[in-house]
Amino acid sequence: MYAVRSVTSVYLVAALCGAVACASGGSSEKGAAGGSRGAMGTGGSTSAGGANAGGGTTGNGGSSMSSGGAGAGGSTDSGGAPGGGGAPGSGGASSTGGSKASGGASGGGVTGGGSASGGTTGSGGANAGGAAGSGGVTSLGGLSGTGGTKAGGGATGSGGATGSGGAIGGGGAPGSGGVTGSGGASTAGGAAPPGGTVATGGTTGTGGDIGTGGSTATLVQPIARANGRYVLEFGDVLFEVDSKVGARVVTLTLAGGPNYLTGTAENPDSYGSTFRTSPQSAWSSTGWPPPPEIDSQAYTMSVSGQTIVGVSANAASIGATVTKKFSPGLTNQTIIAEYTIQSTASGKSFAPWEVTRVFPGGLTFYPTGDLAPVTSGTFTLPATQNAAGCTWFKYPASVTASQRLISDGKEGWIAHITSGGYVLVKKYPDIASTAHAPGEGEISIYADASGKYVEIETQGAYGALPSGQSVVWTTTWYIRKLPSGITATTGNQALVDWVRNLIK
Repeated sequence: MYAVRSVTSVYLVAALCGAVACASGGSSEKGAAGGSRGAMGTGGSTSAGGANAGGGTTGNGGSSMSSGGAGAGGSTDSGGAPGGGGAPGSGGASSTGGSKASGGASGGGVTGGGSASGGTTGSGGANAGGAAGSGGVTSLGGLSGTGGTKAGGGATGSGGATGSGGAIGGGGAPGSGGVTGSGGASTAGGAAPPGGTVATGGTTGTGGDIGTGGSTATLVQPIARANGRYVLEFGDVLFEVDSKVGARVVTLTLAGGPNYLTGTAENPDSYGSTFRTSPQSAWSSTGWPPPPEIDSQAYTMSVSGQTIVGVSANAASIGATVTKKFSPGLTNQTIIAEYTIQSTASGKSFAPWEVTRVFPGGLTFYPTGDLAPVTSGTFTLPATQNAAGCTWFKYPASVTASQRLISDGKEGWIAHITSGGYVLVKKYPDIASTAHAPGEGEISIYADASGKYVEIETQGAYGALPSGQSVVWTTTWYIRKLPSGITATTGNQALVDWVRNLIK
């Protein structure tokens, strides 16, 4: 949680949330933007009208599409199945992991897209319907699969997105050495909500086989359970969403192990894993709390095939609705989370933002980015180490004040290992350090002063989103037990190599 206590900060393009002041029950409040390098002032100061000193670039690394939507009606659902279109020359899909889609020519628009952040070329990122600047919305999340995933087995321009199930067990035989590249095709050729949708994280085929050689798990039915809970139960994974509280993820377990995620006992408001729009400063004059329509109120739920779908009410305070889709990666024990922000007002700009709360005592690390970590407001900057090409945060023996790290990352992943040796790796579209939302950053780690929870946060690129336009951002969660012989120690190159091999 973030709370604002004064207004003194300046937004910059590479920083994250604001300062914290701990409430008496162990809960904390977080503030809007502030602190050095554009970090949000929390618990201390927020920038009243703080300028974006460097500008959140629009659509850096993403593809753009015309406001009229893309393709010839080939909409894709969260499972990645083509909606009947996406043929070459009509918005065909493009591979997003750095390789070109063999048939993904743009549908009458400008080919080439933009270069994807982190060095991924946009040669596959087709503009479906026109170049950016001709009414098209610029992608906010960049291209998915920026870690170099190849599109072997991914979508081609002749079929649009990957087939039903996408990369979820349908992208090739287990053990084949990897199938659809980071979710197969982007949804640039699909039909869009009013005004068109820009796909930034690829389709929900992100959970494709990574060549583990294992058999495909079976999803336990029904997905819709009692008390508004929706469950993806397959193999060793149990994943649960509470539709009554912002379609929030409340349970994530592996093989009967402990819940990765904190609950109401740790904090009655800040628990589980949620999704928000960024920047925080746009929520209100104080920057807290998040819009309830998106964060805590009930979502309208449905089940589409093997996918949980939740749609929020319109959050008039920020001018947006959010759609959450969660699908199982049946061949490699992953969860694919696809988030859609749709603008409902003019003059709005957004970045996607996923916040996952875990228990203290673990080890968190991510590939070191171009910018050194900073904090904001009255927060203490957590102690970190740089080794093996990563930045490492080991939870301290005690926490007496809330700590916050705001930073840039690389390669598009962050890993957390619990004190019990359970691993959660979150893969997301990498963005350039110049694409951060004002007062925000690509990576953030927050350790609450109560000593009860830690937040692992990732954000996508910031950009304008005209009324009626949508942007899609996809993350993939890899759930594992740490293999024997690999220790959760700072700077362990074998651990870093294992994570990279896991998500490639």
